[in-house]
Amino acid sequence: MPNNYPDPVSRLLTYGALKEDPYGKPWPDYLSELGLNALHIPDLIRIIQDTDLQQADEFDDKAWAPLHAWRCLGQLRAEAAIEPLLSLYQSLDDDYLIPQEMPRVFELIGPAAIPAIHLFMEECPASAEYRLRLPECLEKIGLAHPESRSECVSILTHHLAQYTDDIELNGFLAWALSDLKAVESIDIIREAYRRDIVAIALIGDLEDVEISLGLRSERDTPRPYYSAIELPSFRDDRPRVPYIHPDTFVRDGPKIGRNDPCPCGSGKKYKKCCGRA
Repeated sequence: MPNNYPDPVSRLLTYGALKEDPYGKPWPDYLSELGLNALHIPDLIRIIQDTDLQQADEFDDKAWAPLHAWRCLGQLRAEAAIEPLLSLYQSLDDDYLIPQEMPRVFELIGPAAIPAIHLFMEECPASAEYRLRLPECLEKIGLAHPESRSECVSILTHHLAQYTDDIELNGFLAWALSDLKAVESIDIIREAYRRDIVAIALIGDLEDVEISLGLRSERDTPRPYYSAIELPSFRDDRPRVPYIHPDTFVRDGPKIGRNDPCPCGSGKKYKKCCGRA
């Protein structure tokens, strides 16, 4: 594989694999370490779009260059990279690192990414699994940039108000609105729950959401069991009917995204490993 990237961008090809699970961990300060600036953005975009790098063996340091490059683009607040970054959801739709890392990348780029993310959500096929993690991009931007919170809430509420039967997407939309403390969206959220089109295994039931939003201090009803078994993607082609086993776990720990690495350490996505149990 020829190395046709100029220094210092070419040094990303030697950074190699992450030493630990990247979720929530601080990123290196690539700009200081490498002396990167806005002039390097075109080459960084080339790296994230380089199919040779995308298809390289994971034990080859070069295979990890796109990940380091998109982090650099985030740290550079590279608005020119917004469209190429979104396209990775489609071209690398089986890569768990895309939905895990893109929300933070767009958080760094900031409000300039909101219109493109909104359009991408509007045009996203209903069958595309990556649709489930797009709400988090808006959530992260809204939390990090308070001046854009209202715009992010408005878009998320608009999508939830479509009242589709996509219970997983609705769950992620409600989750993002809950994290943004979107009390102004409570009527839409309540209606979605009334229609029974929100996956409570992701976000909890309506009382959980109302508590999160500060609209109630405690539950009026017993806390239900939250089971991943109700989610269509966890149940293959079985009929879409609710089922809760008496021994189903109650979620009281950190939420695990369906595309996140399985905590058992298998290296598989959660949805294709323990999440299928």
